[in-house]
Amino acid sequence: MASVPRAALPLAIFLGGAICLLLCNVSAPSTDAISVFKIEGYSGTITFGIWGFCYPSYVVVDQGIIELAGCTCASVGYVMTDVVKNVLRSTSMQSSLVRSHTGALVLYPIATGLTYASFVSSAVVILGKSVKNGTMSHSTLTILLGLAIYALVVTFVAFLIGFSLCLKVVQQAHRMGDVDFHWGNIVWLTALSLGAHIFNTYQLYSLREHYIENQASEIESEIKA
Repeated sequence: MASVPRAALPLAIFLGGAICLLLCNVSAPSTDAISVFKIEGYSGTITFGIWGFCYPSYVVVDQGIIELAGCTCASVGYVMTDVVKNVLRSTSMQSSLVRSHTGALVLYPIATGLTYASFVSSAVVILGKSVKNGTMSHSTLTILLGLAIYALVVTFVAFLIGFSLCLKVVQQAHRMGDVDFHWGNIVWLTALSLGAHIFNTYQLYSLREHYIENQASEIESEIKA
């Protein structure tokens, strides 16, 4: 087994990926600093996150200036209001933000929970001495690897949902012409987390294979003896 400082490096990388996913869950409407995407329209910019969106503190319409609150209430799926229509001066964008699609972003907190469960499991394997001492069974390593793969798949699906939503909105923005689309940082944070997931899964797979080889060598040595 590798030394603790050396073995801790992949674990630190995976922790970084887990933190990236955690940050995704505190996006708009909790804060507009983290977002899936932003739409800049006639009266300002709307910032869309996992649980809702934030809009300008005021919206300029033909009748004057209407004071508004800053963000929607957190919900599963975007609840479209007249705010979007007033800011963008169009109802076309609302058809691209249907609740059945945006509600699927709920996979992000699920992926985050699975990621932290996999992280704790990986910490036990990589930093613990149970594998080295032969006290951890092959079935335990297989379960840990299965959890890592499951977390990886759910995170990948969440990434696809967020990415496909962005593509759908950017296409609608181009058709509207007077609306500017801006990529948010959640897509890139999820991509970083995916990289960490893949690296962690590979580490667990290599550890499992190494364990199998050691067991086979011990059995072979006992037979020869």
